[in-house]
Amino acid sequence: MPLYSIEVPICATAYIEADNPEEARKKAERLKGACLVLQDAGGSTVPISGLRFDDPDLPKISLSPAMTVMPIEPNTVIDLAH
Repeated sequence: MPLYSIEVPICATAYIEADNPEEARKKAERLKGACLVLQDAGGSTVPISGLRFDDPDLPKISLSPAMTVMPIEPNTVIDLAH
């Protein structure tokens, strides 16, 4: 059976340590358009952390492991995977 690749928009929550909301927004803006590797083997671009908010080991910037798949647009290109 053929394998297809489909771009699937995903919304994630980022937890960002900052002195104020404006600084947090600036740090978050740097993530826009970034290619993130969703793995947590120590080598990911942005760490994925399910740690509690009060955990001292919570990274300064991290993504929550809970994500939401957004609607796939009707004109989304569907290609055979290579």
